[in-house]
Amino acid sequence: MRSRTTALRFSALAVALSAAVGLSTPTADAAMPKSRLTSPAIEAPASYQAQFLCKKNMQPGVKAFRSMVLKNYKGTRSASEVRSCSSSHTSEHADGRAWDWGVRVWNKKERKKAESLLNWLLKPDQFGNEFANARRLGIMYIIWDKKMWRSYTGEWGPYSCSGKTSCHQDHVHFSFGWAGAYKKTSFWTGNVATEMGPPLPLYDSLTKPWKFKVKANQGQKYGGKLLGNGLLYTVTASGTWRYGKKDFQVADAVCQKTKSGQWVRKEGLQLSGVRNLTPTVPSLNGCNTVNHTYSATLSPRGTDAIRYSLTDSTPKNNSGAVDVTIRRIVALPDPEPGPGDGGGGDWNGGDGGDDDWWWRR
Repeated sequence: MRSRTTALRFSALAVALSAAVGLSTPTADAAMPKSRLTSPAIEAPASYQAQFLCKKNMQPGVKAFRSMVLKNYKGTRSASEVRSCSSSHTSEHADGRAWDWGVRVWNKKERKKAESLLNWLLKPDQFGNEFANARRLGIMYIIWDKKMWRSYTGEWGPYSCSGKTSCHQDHVHFSFGWAGAYKKTSFWTGNVATEMGPPLPLYDSLTKPWKFKVKANQGQKYGGKLLGNGLLYTVTASGTWRYGKKDFQVADAVCQKTKSGQWVRKEGLQLSGVRNLTPTVPSLNGCNTVNHTYSATLSPRGTDAIRYSLTDSTPKNNSGAVDVTIRRIVALPDPEPGPGDGGGGDWNGGDGGDDDWWWRR
């Protein structure tokens, strides 16, 4: 937990944002209701959870927040709620976890109302908890007037954009983590919520591996299960795919074949939380040209759905797939014995044991 001094610094960021764009000091809060929990206990700042589902209805926590804001800030409006899914980008509007509040930065009265609500959300509470109401509501990030506030950093930052709507000068955007979207946070229930994932089953089996294909001709996809916070998994990726129609245009999860016939490292498989996929057979350049199989170890820092894709700018020209197998384990396997240890060679791959594989998101 950050110190009270740091918390007060974060509470001043709403004022600093207003000053940065020439706005006045925030007015007093509207008569917003208080959280049902009045003790120092509070949610951790919401981590980033990208859009996963396609929903037709707004999630209950977002709907309740919208109603509360519109009730307490008369003369404002709902600018955008649920939207259709897009194949080109993700948006929490599509799974019902985002809401756009219709206030305009050039309208003095509406601007002051926006300042007031942001101040209420981001100020510390009487216990020194930074951006307390935003945390108790499960807000993940806010965009307003060319600035973006992220709960997972606790800071405002610049937002690259062009035009009044894209720059969020005619509305404030609110995105919620799943706990806030479900209306399971302490503002509504009186009980501190832990981070929650989308409504999918948790993969925690110690006996049955989870297998899926990452197709080369598709963009980013999401797995149909959640990986659990703090659980330990091994990830194995195998197989080859084609990134064009020429004979040499072949790749695997980590490497691709060049026109000269050489295999070189060029990260192909993007799998959230996974770094440093390592060949399962000895390799001088990090490419497995024997069976095109690689492994890594993963321990998520939050319960969430896994995202995956094969990186290529023109996926429609691709073919084939990489086979991914995820297994839950209870401890890192012992490394294979090397030379002098009574074992076979300099192999340091397999399903775990190499410190370079350890990566937490």
